[in-house]
Amino acid sequence: MTYRYIFNQISRTLNRKHKFFVLLIFFSILLSALLEMLTISSLIPFLNILLNPDVVYENFKYKYLIFSDKLFTNNPLGYISIVFIIIISISTLLKLLVLKLILKVTTLIGSTISSTVFKNIISQSYIDFTKFNTSELISVLEAKIDPLVNAIFKILQTCSCLIITISIIATLLLINFWSTIFFALSFSISYFILYFFYRKDLTSIGISIASNLKSRVKTSQEAMSIFRQVKLDNLAENFYSDFTSKDFAIRKANEITAFIGNFPRIVIECIAIILIAIGSYYLISNNIYDEDYTLTLIASLVFGASRLLPQVQVMYYNFSQITHQKKMYLDVSKFLYKISKDESKNINSTFEFNNEINLNNISFGYDNDRKIIENVSITIKKNSTVGILGQTGSGKTTLIDLISGLLMPSQGQIFVDGTPVNDILDSWQKKISYIDQDVTLLDAPLIENIAIGHKNETIDKIFLDKVLEKSQSKKFIYDLPDKYNTLVGERGIRLSGGQIQRIGIARALYKNSELLILDEPTSSLDTNTEDLVIDAINELKKEKTIILISHRINALKDCDKIFEVKNKKITEVKI
Repeated sequence: MTYRYIFNQISRTLNRKHKFFVLLIFFSILLSALLEMLTISSLIPFLNILLNPDVVYENFKYKYLIFSDKLFTNNPLGYISIVFIIIISISTLLKLLVLKLILKVTTLIGSTISSTVFKNIISQSYIDFTKFNTSELISVLEAKIDPLVNAIFKILQTCSCLIITISIIATLLLINFWSTIFFALSFSISYFILYFFYRKDLTSIGISIASNLKSRVKTSQEAMSIFRQVKLDNLAENFYSDFTSKDFAIRKANEITAFIGNFPRIVIECIAIILIAIGSYYLISNNIYDEDYTLTLIASLVFGASRLLPQVQVMYYNFSQITHQKKMYLDVSKFLYKISKDESKNINSTFEFNNEINLNNISFGYDNDRKIIENVSITIKKNSTVGILGQTGSGKTTLIDLISGLLMPSQGQIFVDGTPVNDILDSWQKKISYIDQDVTLLDAPLIENIAIGHKNETIDKIFLDKVLEKSQSKKFIYDLPDKYNTLVGERGIRLSGGQIQRIGIARALYKNSELLILDEPTSSLDTNTEDLVIDAINELKKEKTIILISHRINALKDCDKIFEVKNKKITEVKI
């Protein structure tokens, strides 16, 4: 994948507003370049009059700068000084406008890119999501989007610098052709040699930074996700050492790229001063031109170089940064306009679940030659409670992911009331609540964790109370100081395991889902807490369709039917 691929991916995210601003920037840059030419060209008459104040209008060569004969005749030096100041002031203001426009466009496009990447990550199909390490996705969102957005700024800035550079060189060529050619070639060749000499280093450094960013996020995630083990097993030093090595590698690489990007300015400025000094000495000592013209020429070249070198340095620095960050741009670009398999057919958006779920001879495997489930056929009646029994790794969770439409069978079909699930996927998934053995809570008040996705002011408090009652959560929540406005802490750290499980059930009930899937809801609970959770589940029997997953048959004793997943097959079990 090349820069063309990155450019195409970004350009597809641009809307008409973005394109209008880019066009506006382009015309503003052209106007700025024209004013830059006027600024340099107006310096010569300014210096001529400064050296020869007695100039008369008839002999003045630069009449395009004169808007009033009378004002010029009365005070030539004062007039040309004012014109020079006005031109350079307008040029500066226009440069500020161009900068503001570039920053505005960068903000608009950057926001679009960031939100598009996030949307495409969370909208992709479940099976596609499982192919990524979450540290890779987080590093894209938190560390790699900003360099890509900054690259847009750098590209627009480079375009501005390039056009202004061309205008400056064109003006200097008109002033003195060969001197300009000599200086322009000297600077250009110096920068090109430096860029091509370091280009491979910049590319390899960029790959290293992209890899280490992902690894640093991974180390941080892992250390915080098993913090208890980190403390109890004294693993802090291991994670610290790993984090430090990755972090230092990133910062060392950034140090090298910053040096490569900035040191030419210091060297080239030194070379420029030396060349101008040698050129001045040569012109003056050999009397190549008359004294007034020589001074004017030297001053013009110095002024032109002072305007030119910063533009060239910015272009070189931007090219070096874009080269070393290419790998990060590619990592982000693959999530721009990524077509998600979740955007499936939804023929019947008002689908009603009335009778049964039917699995008709389905098979599934992440790899074609390794099936997890093979030729399975079962029926689940509405408002029944079904147990799924099986050992760890037997395929219980895979079966549930197939029923809920997170995965699609490689063979056979799943029907709900005779309609294929993939034809009603969106409607079907709205009717499902999944309660994991590790319910994930937001670092927010309890009420926002239960009515997830709803704003506080839109939450039905009467319905919420009924939900708390049915989920066996009301008593412990109302015993809390702030009741359901109590903050639970990150991942519910301030609540017990049983309380978190019941909050998960309450969340499912508030969604008012017709199908509740509970994956090992009591596996990590003590007997008393397990009884509370089972009571909460029993409260829902005959009101909801419940699928209860467990590796312990005793936990499924109250189910209407129990199916065992074993050796890729499913069979009904009698207690």
